[in-house]
Amino acid sequence: MSSNKPKSKSKEGKSKVKYEIPKLTELENEIVLRMPEPYSSSLRDALQSGGLKDRLQIDFEEDARHATVKFDKVVFAAKLYDLPCIVETWKTFDKKSLWKTGDMCQVLICKDPDEPDSSSEEEENLSMDYIKRKLQETKKYQYAHGLTPPLKNVRKRRFRKTAKQKYIDAPEIEKEVKRLLRADVSAVDVKFEIINDELESKKLDKEEEIDIGGPTLEQFNENSNFSMFSDDIALDEGDILPDISSSDEEENTETNEVKKEKSHMHIEYEKKLMEIREKKLEQEMRVRKAANPFLKQRFQTELDNLKQQEEKFIAEMEELNL
Repeated sequence: MSSNKPKSKSKEGKSKVKYEIPKLTELENEIVLRMPEPYSSSLRDALQSGGLKDRLQIDFEEDARHATVKFDKVVFAAKLYDLPCIVETWKTFDKKSLWKTGDMCQVLICKDPDEPDSSSEEEENLSMDYIKRKLQETKKYQYAHGLTPPLKNVRKRRFRKTAKQKYIDAPEIEKEVKRLLRADVSAVDVKFEIINDELESKKLDKEEEIDIGGPTLEQFNENSNFSMFSDDIALDEGDILPDISSSDEEENTETNEVKKEKSHMHIEYEKKLMEIREKKLEQEMRVRKAANPFLKQRFQTELDNLKQQEEKFIAEMEELNL
């Protein structure tokens, strides 16, 4: 007899393994607690011994800034301040691997119960406007110091107020620019004058360097016996010096202008020649370093052109000197 039992599939026989995705652990909300000196040492000992379960209690008020801290039947008034820094907290179980548990950016400072209360600040805040009161509160709860002694007054030293940028009215500048453009358009004639300070300074230096040797007019009058022969020699200036006509003066001015132009052109040619020689040296270095034959040929043609330009400028300078 054949059994009518259903055959078990091989896929169903295999054990299915489910991989559970680990849940992300949320960071803890942590704050720094500071207490007066006689109580802080006993709190530290209690933390190290592990008997802090029923000894410490913290209750916050509605504003989340004021709190009451109870430790060993002693009640402290505390305030929560914002630190100017963020401190990371880590935990370890085997002193090898570390786990980050949270970021601390607030400190709860307990007040000594023996000190008197000062309610004048709260009365002043109530009399202010809502916006001013909020701004005053935010500034009031910003702690000026860090956790360590080097970070004393770190908020004032590190986070200084930035200087305000001075904004210039753009419409006034645009109006002035448009006015200047209109004046340029309406101008009948425009002249440009380029002044070269270097050339003018060189000319002045040359004029100062020129010094004619010989005695001055005063020395000549004092040392010479010119008065002894004044009666014997009575010659007119017209007999010694010829008349200087206006045409001679014009020729002199023209020659001076030509000399100035030549000197100016000579200086320009020298500058251009120096530039060409610098380019020629650079091109020679490129030709030496070029490994590619096509590039080398291209650099060589450029070098030949520069050499031709150099020869041309030298010939023009020689013509000017003549």
